[in-house]
Amino acid sequence: MWDHCVLTESWSALGWNNSMDKSKKDLERWEKAILPLFGEVMYTKVCTDCSIFTKNAQFMHVTQREAWDCGIACLLMVSKWLRDCSGKKRTLSSNDGETERTWMLKTMASESIWSVDLVHLLQKIRNIKTLEFSYLYASKSLQVDQHHRDLSYYVEDFSDDQSRVTRLFNQAKEEGWPLIQLEHQLELSQVVQLVSRSDCIAIALVDNAVLLQRLDRPYAGHYIIISGVETNEKNDLIFQIHNPDSSKPVDYISSSLFEKAWRARGTDEDIIFIVARGTDE
Repeated sequence: MWDHCVLTESWSALGWNNSMDKSKKDLERWEKAILPLFGEVMYTKVCTDCSIFTKNAQFMHVTQREAWDCGIACLLMVSKWLRDCSGKKRTLSSNDGETERTWMLKTMASESIWSVDLVHLLQKIRNIKTLEFSYLYASKSLQVDQHHRDLSYYVEDFSDDQSRVTRLFNQAKEEGWPLIQLEHQLELSQVVQLVSRSDCIAIALVDNAVLLQRLDRPYAGHYIIISGVETNEKNDLIFQIHNPDSSKPVDYISSSLFEKAWRARGTDEDIIFIVARGTDE
């Protein structure tokens, strides 16, 4: 298992160091937050599984059915991936998948989905499923940001959302869900290190207008899955994503485009890391 010194050295190698004027307290909190994601078995695999340019995760693609259910589609992909990691490959029939979707929609009880809604579902899945996994939700704001009220994407349902989302955040804090809010932004290099592992993926909230490079359009929240990182012929980082709004099972985008879409106003830079814990059973 990695000790504190090795973790600190690893982050520094990937770009988070004192010269970047980042808070030492944030670094210590981040290290503490990610440790529960990986058991001792996972950390012993770091030399072989943490190559920046390797990804082994495979997905059964799920497309969204409505303009608002991209988060649900992402969770269905996550559920199938976790079953694959546990050795329960493709055990779900189409009827089972539909049942799971129906359960998610009923539990969500809203067509205005926030990241904490997805975390709420993940928490329930972890409690009722036989699948072993851990997760960590990182965000710039673990509360309703009142500035979002001015964005057309949020304005129609903002009042109703505020009550539900505040209740869920309070529940998360009371029950000790794995959440972290950092004073400084999460570095892209930290995202890269985690999703480069074969046992880790992430659900990220992005601005779909930026993702599609349609900058004349207003903010549009959209969830995608990051399942790995590769390099192109110029040695630039390329993110492997699964976009429920795309017919392609896998898409590839530049790390710079992902970062712009992820850090856009309205996203709170929300990202949920999910680690399969059954790969070594």
